[in-house]
Parts: sequence; C-alpha cells; structure tokens
Amino acid sequence: MKNYPVLRLLHAAEERADEETTIRDYTSAEELLAAEREPAVIIIDTSRLHEGEERTCYKNILALRQSSVFCYAPLFFTNSLRGLDILADGVSDDITTAVKKGEIILKRGERIKASSLAGSGKLRMLSYMYTRGGDYELKPLCIPGSKWIYGYPEAAVILEHEPGAEEEDGGSGKGFSCNHPVFDADDMERAAKWIRNSQQYGYTEHTKVYDRIRLCPKCMTGHLNYVDLCPNCGSLNIAKKRMLHCFTCGHVAPESEFRHDFSFVCPRCGTKLRHIGSDYDYPLESYQCRDCGSSFVEPEVKVSCLDCGAQSLPEELIVSNFYGYRLSDRGAEAVRTGIISEEFMLFAGTSIVNMRTFCVIMKWLLNLRRRYPDEGFSLLRVKLSGLSEAEEIIGGIELRNLIGELDSRIKSLVRETDITVLGDGGIFWLILPRTPFEGGMILAGRLEALSSLFEGPGAERLSLSVKCFSISEEEAAVSPDELLIKLAKEK
Repeated sequence: MKNYPVLRLLHAAEERADEETTIRDYTSAEELLAAEREPAVIIIDTSRLHEGEERTCYKNILALRQSSVFCYAPLFFTNSLRGLDILADGVSDDITTAVKKGEIILKRGERIKASSLAGSGKLRMLSYMYTRGGDYELKPLCIPGSKWIYGYPEAAVILEHEPGAEEEDGGSGKGFSCNHPVFDADDMERAAKWIRNSQQYGYTEHTKVYDRIRLCPKCMTGHLNYVDLCPNCGSLNIAKKRMLHCFTCGHVAPESEFRHDFSFVCPRCGTKLRHIGSDYDYPLESYQCRDCGSSFVEPEVKVSCLDCGAQSLPEELIVSNFYGYRLSDRGAEAVRTGIISEEFMLFAGTSIVNMRTFCVIMKWLLNLRRRYPDEGFSLLRVKLSGLSEAEEIIGGIELRNLIGELDSRIKSLVRETDITVLGDGGIFWLILPRTPFEGGMILAGRLEALSSLFEGPGAERLSLSVKCFSISEEEAAVSPDELLIKLAKEK
C-alpha cells in the first residue's frame, strides 16, 4: 500500500516534532493548507487544548473540510472533544492505529475525480461518504439548541459555507463549548436540505428513521410548547381531578365534593356512599376548569411556537422524519466521474449521456460532416432558470409537478435519437443528428413556446430559453468542450 503523508495540527509552535519524524506538524489549518497539496492522514492533537481553544479547533476542521484536497481526508482526535467528535473519524492517542485506518480511506480516495471537487461542495460531500466505504451511514445529530432540533454537522462543514459567516454567538467564542458546540445555523439548514434532496435525486439512500418531530407550519422550527386548555372557555387554569360517580342519582363530580367527614355523601341526592361498585365508582380521570367550573375528560390542546409565537392545532403541525443516509450506486458513480446534477431533469425520453461521451459524439459528427457534407446536425442550447426563486414561492412539490408537465411536453417534440447532456450552469445541450439548421430552429421555437406553461404566482419566475447553433468549419477546429464553454456565453 502507498505510504501516505501524516500531518498533525498542534496548538503551540514550540510543540513541533523533531525534523527526523515522519509526521509533519503545523499550528493551524491555514499553515497546513498553504504547504500541502495532496490528501493525507490528519491528526489533531486535542490533548493540550486550553480553555477557549475549542472554537479554534472547530474552525480548523471547517477550513480543512472546505478544501478540495482535504474534504474527505481521514481526521482523528487524540482526545475526545465530546460534541465535536462526530466530525472526526476516530478518537485515539495511538497514532499507528489511526494511520492504518486513515490509509484505507485515502486508498478509496484514489478513485475520485479530484479535479471536480474544487467547484462542488456536493461532490465533496459525496466523496466524503464514498471514501468511508459502503457501510458508512450519515446519521442525524440531536442539537437541542438549534431551531431544527436535528442536523448533519459532517455535511454542514463540507458543503458550501458562506464566506465570513460566523456562528450564532457572533464569533466571540463566548458560549461555545465541546458539550454544546454552536454550529452555524444557516450551514446546518442548507446541509439538511441538500441531504434530503440528495436522496430524491438518487445520490443517497435512506437507512432508517432515527426520529420524528413536528415543526411549526409558519416558521418550520421545532421549538414548540403544547398547552392544555379548557374546551369551554379556553383557560389555561385547569387541574386534573379524581372524579366520583354516584349510582343513585348519576351525579359526577370531583371526589373532594363528595367528602363529608370521613365518608362520601353525594352533594346532589344526599345518599351516603359506602361500597365502591354498588354505591359509586370512579370513572376516567377528568379535568376541571378553575375559571368557569366546567368538567371535561379531555382538554383542548393547542401548540405555541416558541420562535415565532404562532398558534396551531396538533394536526396542523408539519411532521418531519430524520433519516440516516448511505451513498447509492448513482452517488458513487458521480464521485468517480465528477458529474453531478441537482437540476430538475428534462429530456428524460432522450439519450442522456455524460459530458465526455457527448463531446466524443459531437467530434465524430463534425468529422463525418467534413467528409460527407450532407450529414449535417444541429446543436441546441436549452436553459431553464429561476428554479430556486419559483421554489421559494410555490414550494418544491408544486414545482416538480410543473417541471414534470414540461418534461412530458418535451418528450413529444424530441426524438429518441437526439442526444442530451446536462452541462454547467443548468444548461442542457441537445444534438439533433441529420437535422439541418432550419430544422433545429423550428424545434428551438417549439421548445421555447413551452414557456406558456409558466403562469401564475411564482411560476412566472421560471424562464426557458432555447438557441440553435450551426457549427462553422472554424468552430469545428476547436475541441468540443471548449466550444460548448464559448457557446454557453453567447446571447
């Protein structure tokens, strides 16, 4: 097995190891990233952390995981940092054991298309899961102080991070501890959303449900207070009472109203109740309102959101399941090829290929046209934009229904022999074999006319633009991938 570098993060310059050791020491992630250019086993020495340095340790982890080189690198603590341990691959002061485990992770990393990681936090996250093997499971972590109660911290530190964003305590470090690390709220929300989407797009799969919580339908947070109220007057001032039932007259009231000295006497009919089962019994425990005096078996339940103050009925709350996730076959393929798409897919009825295959076919058609001029083809650029804006207004389900309708219309216009690929920026490229430029223009017009589907509040944010290209001999001399980059920028 290849000998991989071992890098160690210390917290004081004087603690550097001797030059003869095989471990290279650094005092910060910034220093490490400036010096190293290949994945390595990373040891964070947490044995000599001073009070207040937990935040520095967290920021070092964040910087490493945001790096395209070290996003999936094995990372170990020498001592437990409690709430931050989930961000490490293990906790051990036995460096030899950590290195052996880390080398297995790095060996899997050799199959990753590393050049694709710099531009995609999603691929970095999938690569992190890929290198930890098929048994790796991304589990939800309960974070009571967060609005969403559960989160996925590993994903939050790897996926795109807002530059300069500070954690909820304003970056001062006050309130940050290993027992209760303050993860950035926006990053946690983005990570949870993408993890759910990754399963819908087929890049990950559910393992099991770890918990089910209910969220406020207004602000989607999980800090809720369930309140029992009097169904008659709505008062909070209710108390559970043990009720007594007189068999003689049927009167039901709190037991305290029947007590007379050391016996029970019905306050309505005056019967002395001696024997339970023949004179009286205890029905279900009930409640009594101290304001209006009414008695009832079940109180009315209302839910107050502690964040926004909204009042809801229990049946109006949003039920949210929190799953574990593992990488799917499609996710593993995305890691190896460096191709990932989270756009709403169109052209599902055509021959969808990856970019490399698309460029090879395009080059072959250009060579074929050079030899046989009548063997022409057209190239279409199709761009669907405004998805995120529309989703914010009409919601993901409605948007998917709309895109599904658009895709079904496209299927009726595009032939099975047409070849499609999804490029950068959500642009679909479409090759129309044996189709002259005039024929391509006709199809472009018909596709763009499908914009008429985007009507109503929110849907009007969507835009479908289609442009047809006839590639000249001068353009044909350029490599297909460079040509597509050039044509993507044309108005």
